[in-house]
Amino acid sequence: MNYDGNYKMNPPLRTQEDIDALILGLKDGTIDCIASDHAPHSAEECEVEFENIPNGIIGLETSIGAVLTLLYHKHGFSLSDIIRLMSTNPRKLLGLAQVEFAVGCPANITIFNPTKKWIVDANKFQTLCRNTPFNGIEFVGCPMYIINNRQVVKTVL
Repeated sequence: MNYDGNYKMNPPLRTQEDIDALILGLKDGTIDCIASDHAPHSAEECEVEFENIPNGIIGLETSIGAVLTLLYHKHGFSLSDIIRLMSTNPRKLLGLAQVEFAVGCPANITIFNPTKKWIVDANKFQTLCRNTPFNGIEFVGCPMYIINNRQVVKTVL
């Protein structure tokens, strides 16, 4: 067992066999959504004994890179599949209106480059926490801009 708080989450990380089963479930439609739980914790909260570290890691700044690297680049999912799994289907499941791209409609979107390589550096995260199991890992696919509620944020990844 890894006693690094950057890996402590609930449910816990699973085996490669479990990961393979999840990918198969995404391919055959058994699983129809991908979500990321953004559960960051301050450095102070994580500087305690492992059993006292709260569960959770940052998800906002790594989810697109992780999904594009694993599913798009390694397992042949299309960009349409990724958008459907991370945006369209979750909105349907939650009963939210679908995003409409038209003049006058709010543009709450993520603009990403599916081929840009980057190394996860927790010190560059824009959120206040740094807890991630992906620190130092290379991803292929990077968020470039987030547009939300008329605010445009350029990522610094």
